[in-house]
Amino acid sequence: MDDLSAWAICTIVAAGTVIGSVFVFLLCLAPALLIRWLTGVREPPALVIVAAGEIGGYLRRRLFPRAPKAAPVLAHSEPAVAAPPGS
Repeated sequence: MDDLSAWAICTIVAAGTVIGSVFVFLLCLAPALLIRWLTGVREPPALVIVAAGEIGGYLRRRLFPRAPKAAPVLAHSEPAVAAPPGS
């Protein structure tokens, strides 16, 4: 990315933001239209949209699990002994 100019990088970031927002809007619109078609309810409650998002997140985590995070390596040290008073 060293050969890209600053305006090209800003354009890519802005386009990604806009396209991502449109994609999220369409993903929210699809369940709303499907629920309207299935139930005949004019405006589905927001809880249905949230539930659809939770189900989608659950399926994403099940289908594409991330690698477990490695535990940090702890340095071994000798136990500290308190000095007796007066030493």
